[in-house]
Amino acid sequence: MTTANDAGIWTLDNTNTQTLIARIGSGAPGTSANFLTLNDPVLNNNGAVAFRGTLKLPRAQAAAATGIWSTSGGSLQLVAQTGTQAPGYPAGATFSAFTSLGLTDSAGVILLATVTSSRTLGITAANDVGIWQGNSTSDLHLVLRLGQTLSGKTLSALSFLPVETCVNGQTRNFNSVSGDIVCEGTFTDKTTGVLNIFGGTPLVAILSGASADFFISGATFASYNNPVMNTTDYDAFVATLSVGPGGVTAADSVGIWDDTSTGEGHLVARSGTGTAPGTSATFLSFNDPVYNDNEAIAFRATLNLPKSQAATATGLWCDSTGSLTLVAQQGTTQAPGCPDGATFSAFTELALPDQGGATNQGGVIFLATLNANPAAGVTTANNLGIWAVDNTGTLQLIVRTGDILDGKTVTGLAFLPVETYVNGQTRSFAQSTGDLVYLATFSDKSTAIVNVVFP
Repeated sequence: MTTANDAGIWTLDNTNTQTLIARIGSGAPGTSANFLTLNDPVLNNNGAVAFRGTLKLPRAQAAAATGIWSTSGGSLQLVAQTGTQAPGYPAGATFSAFTSLGLTDSAGVILLATVTSSRTLGITAANDVGIWQGNSTSDLHLVLRLGQTLSGKTLSALSFLPVETCVNGQTRNFNSVSGDIVCEGTFTDKTTGVLNIFGGTPLVAILSGASADFFISGATFASYNNPVMNTTDYDAFVATLSVGPGGVTAADSVGIWDDTSTGEGHLVARSGTGTAPGTSATFLSFNDPVYNDNEAIAFRATLNLPKSQAATATGLWCDSTGSLTLVAQQGTTQAPGCPDGATFSAFTELALPDQGGATNQGGVIFLATLNANPAAGVTTANNLGIWAVDNTGTLQLIVRTGDILDGKTVTGLAFLPVETYVNGQTRSFAQSTGDLVYLATFSDKSTAIVNVVFP
């Protein structure tokens, strides 16, 4: 073993069988070169993986050094490579970069990529970004691109599989089973909208200026944040209402909406109106939500509180029990599994499986830090942990830095992390069961992959 061949991508199945998928220093399928580097992969429910890698090539061939590979077709295959033809663009147009990557159960890889600018081919910053799907180079196809006309409007920007505040690590912009897509689009006339791609056909689901009268009499939508889709093709999103129509003011113009199987849209929460459940304050702002296959939603939000109470202004809410409920609040909620007086200081990442523990529908899981509290024994050595709602609906501590696992002291945790290229797809938990996996670092500098399987 040398530094030229000592890294690889493996899968580990539920029988504890390890399979090597790719290794640096070994041949990269679809090319005549070896892998040089490998980014973290995505994994679908059929056990297939996809990943971004680089090739060991001379500098003169650097434009062709990056690719996307997947086993979704049955064996490891090249799906796309920089410097090669970008399907759906004029002959000679080539990929220049791959920004984000996902892997569906039935529709193969989904990727956001950029095409090399070319005055000759008419490729500019106005039309050089697109979304592609496929299992290999032979069936990769373009599904949406900048410059495309939808509902008489020209698409000028896309938000697809972006890095999100607090909700990285759960599938967002596509149906993980079918490969249907939802994303935010901006048009040349400055309007924004939620775009759906069902069966490969793009359409505008809702646009700026659309009526919100169903929720608030006379109100209209002004703009939309990045939406999330579940496996039944229902969407949820943060949106801003136009100030004025329907009596909407700047203080109450932001909300979270979702679609449900009832065929009706639903206003989940709104700034400046009513009391945020579990508190005595109104909502001030919202982060983009997560949305599970039972049509339950969870989100992080801030409360409209005086500056003197800023340490308690952030919380997590979820409606999996049938009504919106406070899960945990910064500075006030006693952290389960910790000494009396230990409270949350920040919620880093949030997810919402279909079940929590064994049977609870939609048990929130999150990574959080605790407020320093010498009286409660909370220090920087033990202030990071993972919490989840169990099968009784009770919030429980899963693991915390400072804990002892197999005789070793946990000093670091990686759970629902921000990942390069593969944000926007479920990573650190099983969507259907709520079982967890995390990376632990120990005081002796060793690391371990730890599975948490609920009984």
